[in-house]
Amino acid sequence: MWIKWSDREPEAGKQILVSGFNYNCPSDGRWLDAVWFDGSAFYDEQENMEDQVGAVGLYPPTHWAPVPEPPTE
Repeated sequence: MWIKWSDREPEAGKQILVSGFNYNCPSDGRWLDAVWFDGSAFYDEQENMEDQVGAVGLYPPTHWAPVPEPPTE
């Protein structure tokens, strides 16, 4: 279930799915990524929080979702 960023921000330190729209280049359209969120920026890996892939204000997400649990079988 997708949650509007403006309704509720995710908890810091969690891996989440984020989606937004590139208003600077509309032909790129909507983007989607799985990232770690520290409360103000996104990272590719939890272990390497210096590998920042974007700040919330750079290409702000419009929606986020918790990462689903992996399959058990």
